[in-house]
Amino acid sequence: ENFRLVFHLYIVFAKDRDGLLNYCLEKGIDAKIHYPIPIYKQSALRYLGYKTGDFPVTDAHVEKIITFPCDQHLEQKQLDYIIDTVAEYYGH
Repeated sequence: ENFRLVFHLYIVFAKDRDGLLNYCLEKGIDAKIHYPIPIYKQSALRYLGYKTGDFPVTDAHVEKIITFPCDQHLEQKQLDYIIDTVAEYYGH
């Protein structure tokens, strides 16, 4: 009650994430990689002594996530273009 959800990031796991990212950028889609550095590797937490490999699931996810535009101002044709572009990349 008295709140509204805000969907401002649409993050998914993708095979060949970097290839898909570059393809989308070439097609004019403002895809991004949010959170490219796991929190346990952030300099502010360095004092905790974590090292690469301490969180293998996190490390695996960081290599696969991609963020697509998701905004209330996007028109249906823009969303369809994003969907079609991703499908085209994967050969569907």
